[in-house]
Formats: sequence, structure tokens, C-alpha cells
Amino acid sequence: EAVWDALWNRRCYGTSGARIALEFEVDGAPMGSAIEGNRDEVRIDVAVTGTEAVTFVEVLRGREVMYEHTGNGPSVRFTLTDDAIPEDGTYYYVRVTQADGEMAWSSPVWIE
Repeated sequence: EAVWDALWNRRCYGTSGARIALEFEVDGAPMGSAIEGNRDEVRIDVAVTGTEAVTFVEVLRGREVMYEHTGNGPSVRFTLTDDAIPEDGTYYYVRVTQADGEMAWSSPVWIE
């Protein structure tokens, strides 16, 4: 039942096959969430545990990469703040690339 609940609420992410662990939140809301209300800025938290060295982690706002974090091992954790939120809303998601070419993608978090 918990698996169906996670899928229904978009609290899931995809990988290219490697068992990469990915956690992603915007203002404390987990991936798949829709956040309502006007915001001057948002806090973005990312944690990745790869099966190989993590080459880089990209945070995207809409279709554009807004931040790229270079990894130096199998685990990466960082927090950043975005204060360039469009008035008509946007979405954020994370894309991970490992040294062996394996990748992971989070579900988005929408700002409405």
C-alpha cells in the first residue's frame, strides 16, 4: 500500500538502472509536492548516495539548469536558496550523473 501511495503522490524518482538513492525537498516539501503561495525565496535540499562517484548534481528550475554541484565521492549533500522565482510559478527537479554514466532524475516540486 505504501508503494502505491508514493506513486500516486509522485514521491518517486527514476534511475538509468543503478541503485542511486536520491532525496530532494523544496521548503521542506518532498519531491512530487505542489507548494502554493507567494514566496520571495525557496530553500532546496538535495542528498544523493550513488553506487559510484557522483560526478555532478544539477538543480533545474523549469527547463534551465540553475545550479550545478560537483561531487567528489559517492555521497553528495547540499542546500541552496533560490530567490528568482517567476510570479506565475515554476517547478524544480534534480538530475544526477555518476562517473560510470549512470543517472537519476527526481520528480519535480511545483511552486504554484
